[in-house]
Amino acid sequence: MLPLAILSVIAMALFVVMASFGLAQGRGNVHAYRFSALALLLAVHSLAQAALIDSRDAVTAHAWSQIAMLTWAVVLPLQLHFSLALAHRLPAKWGWTFAPYLPAVVAVPFLLLDPTNTPDAMIRTSLGWAWDLSGIRWLPVMIVGYLVTTVATQGWWWRTARTRRERGQALWVFATGALVVLLDTAFMAFNAIWEQPTLPRMPHIYALLWAAGYGIAVLRYRLMELTPSVAVDALLSGIQDLFLLVDGEGRIILANARSTTLLGHAPLELRGRRLGELAVDPAALDSVLGQVRAAPGPVIAVEIALRTRDGSQVPVLIGGAAVRDREGEEVGLALVAQDQRPMIELLKTHRLDTVGVLAGGIAHDFNNLLTAVAGYVELSLAEAPAGSQPARRLAAATEACQRAIQLTRQLLTFSRGGAPIRRPTSLAAVVRESAAFVSSGSRVRLDVSLPDDLWSADADPDQLSRVVQNLVLNAMQASPDGGTVRVAGVNLPAGTRPAGEASGRLDDVDRVRLVVSDDGPGIPPELQPRIFDPFFTTRPTGTGLGLAIAESIVQRHGGVIAVESRPGSGAAFRVDLPRALGDPAPRRIPTPSARPAFRRVLVMDDEPAVRQVATDMLAALGCDVETCRDGAEAVRCHMEARAAGRPFTAIVLDLTVPGGPGGAWAADELRRVDPDVRLIASSGYAEDALMAGFRGHGFDAVLPKPYSMEQLRDALVGGGAARVAP
Repeated sequence: MLPLAILSVIAMALFVVMASFGLAQGRGNVHAYRFSALALLLAVHSLAQAALIDSRDAVTAHAWSQIAMLTWAVVLPLQLHFSLALAHRLPAKWGWTFAPYLPAVVAVPFLLLDPTNTPDAMIRTSLGWAWDLSGIRWLPVMIVGYLVTTVATQGWWWRTARTRRERGQALWVFATGALVVLLDTAFMAFNAIWEQPTLPRMPHIYALLWAAGYGIAVLRYRLMELTPSVAVDALLSGIQDLFLLVDGEGRIILANARSTTLLGHAPLELRGRRLGELAVDPAALDSVLGQVRAAPGPVIAVEIALRTRDGSQVPVLIGGAAVRDREGEEVGLALVAQDQRPMIELLKTHRLDTVGVLAGGIAHDFNNLLTAVAGYVELSLAEAPAGSQPARRLAAATEACQRAIQLTRQLLTFSRGGAPIRRPTSLAAVVRESAAFVSSGSRVRLDVSLPDDLWSADADPDQLSRVVQNLVLNAMQASPDGGTVRVAGVNLPAGTRPAGEASGRLDDVDRVRLVVSDDGPGIPPELQPRIFDPFFTTRPTGTGLGLAIAESIVQRHGGVIAVESRPGSGAAFRVDLPRALGDPAPRRIPTPSARPAFRRVLVMDDEPAVRQVATDMLAALGCDVETCRDGAEAVRCHMEARAAGRPFTAIVLDLTVPGGPGGAWAADELRRVDPDVRLIASSGYAEDALMAGFRGHGFDAVLPKPYSMEQLRDALVGGGAARVAP
């Protein structure tokens, strides 16, 4: 095959691709259909040109030339028609719509009947057969006239474009069209000089440039006009619900872009698949589809679970309506599935808030009572003879008080007062101490693997200790007949994927990870989404609070907790916490003989029992103590003491005082009159911002209730927050 013939075949293939692209952009788009028709005609013309050039004799070449001439006679007016439509100058009346085709329609019969239009007009050149049109002088004039009119129309469109996007469209079409006109005109002029063609005419090769201009306008500037189907596509691609169009046999024929993020399948991957393949419970899906088919209108969504690409489950509300033809026969189903995970999290948060309100109220009153009980027990134990029966009983009472304190601490995790007081914390130290405490006396073997260079976590050590205890205890309960509970730590530099995320975002901060795993039976897939819900448990003696507390604490630290489990292969809980910027402070060994330098202390609390036990504790520490009931009285007492020359050097302020000003108000007033006085916030239930950022509210330390004498002394002489040990 001659080189020009091969080039024509390549052009034909490219025009077919362009026509397919136009049809794919179609669905009611008139511009797309016009572009596809133009490309298909040029493909036929290119095929005829290839056959013409490579013909065996003049007769065959002449036959192909007639086909090429007829297709080109339609291409020219169609391109002018397309340009008028793009330039918004297409006549409104249908009669005028066909005006661009009139010259070509008139010219074709004349050309077919022209006496010079015979096989004798075919000339063999060095590059193939060519058609000698030197005897038909008006034909090149008409062709150039069509091309010039078309390019002029597109140039006018470019000059009068109303938007930047439309101007970009017109520029590409006009520029490539003008180049084609120049090339074709130059070619015809070259042949006219030699009176007969020396090269086959190749207008379809030039047309490739023009078609490419249209293609760039489509891809870069969305040349295709707005139609209802295009608007629907844009709407479906933007909604956050999964839309599926299913045929009568249950095969998916259309899915929107949401399928990629929700199920992990691109829309094209779902086409042709049966919808039942995505359902965790095909019977439940069939029930929903049956309701949709039977209903005269849309069906209210029903909750089912869909399976993602990686095998996990997504709870969705699915509903929709049957698609019917004009006769009312069902031709398919239009379904919408809404991801229920955000709603589940919202309900879970609401439940946590409800528990928090209840827990906060209970903890506030209970901690006031515990402060008095635990304080008096401690004072009595200090006075009881060592080894005596009263001492042993008081020690047992102290242990019971500590268990009660732990219970209130767990309840406070759900309340607003459970905000962590974060500081650089040795994760290794917390893990070893807490895990050993929980596993003591158990049949389960504890395997702790922590690297020496494990980073410190930015965490509240007391709350972190509860996370470790709850996770280790949960792992031990999963292996009642023995086994191994493994606790490991690892550093996660920035750029590592967070726990529980197989794909998606990467962390932009350094984190430290704790992994607690067991050899138990594992967690069934259908239960995994609920294991962190408050009060959800599968054990008869369980409370359903352990994992919920762990998740709440981790989230309050800005961390992530996730579980990975397969039936029969145990479970692994991963906790990612932010890395601390500094190093943990060295642990201070308490000195029982230490006496606070603050001899004059004022205690403000609305509970009489708390005021009395605090007075006795401070007196045992050698302090001169006075008490009051609310913030206003505390300010007045301090002002009177200053006026008398006996100011208080430390003031303990209860933050929550029903019916009166509390410690936060009193701290503001006291700081204005005495910037040097040491202020200590004490409460069994406090606002997050204050307890976590006490220094920003004018306090020097916090003393959560219930507290011991040692913790009270630490608050008076220490440099920061005094917290109750786990």
